[in-house]
Amino acid sequence: MPDLLVHATVGYLFVFRNHTRYVIASIFLLGCIFPDLIRGPLLLMANVQHSMGIQIISPDLIIALQIFHSPVPLLIQAWLFCLFFERDLRWRVFVSFTLGIFLHLLLDAGQRAYQISYLWLFPFSFENPVAGLWWSDEGLWLTVASGLIAAILLVQRYLSTRSR
Repeated sequence: MPDLLVHATVGYLFVFRNHTRYVIASIFLLGCIFPDLIRGPLLLMANVQHSMGIQIISPDLIIALQIFHSPVPLLIQAWLFCLFFERDLRWRVFVSFTLGIFLHLLLDAGQRAYQISYLWLFPFSFENPVAGLWWSDEGLWLTVASGLIAAILLVQRYLSTRSR
């Protein structure tokens, strides 16, 4: 499964290799990891309660909160996020954040889920039109490859700034 490192590294490859005046790099990178930041603590709590045999939050609530990781609610969250910025920056923040979220969802489209799948068409449908290529727990190779790419990029950037 693409984790935060994979999402951030791929986002870094996109935003810093293709400089544009419309995209704010830091906001784009935040958008790349935002959906997992929203859903991550909930999934962690669900796994802890399952492994300990206790119930802190109901399974129905966990499924209901999966909605926050679907495109339409994420678009609304991006719109709400851009309201924190000055009026002159809002459109650029919205575009940057939304593009980061879109890249995140694109990377997540490759994985399958064991329980409830991603709700790609929510609120219009609960069906999943995307089959996925790998299971969500088979993504270690993605993390290792992404870590190596991130290390190479950091070394390359360090050497290029040092030679100036």
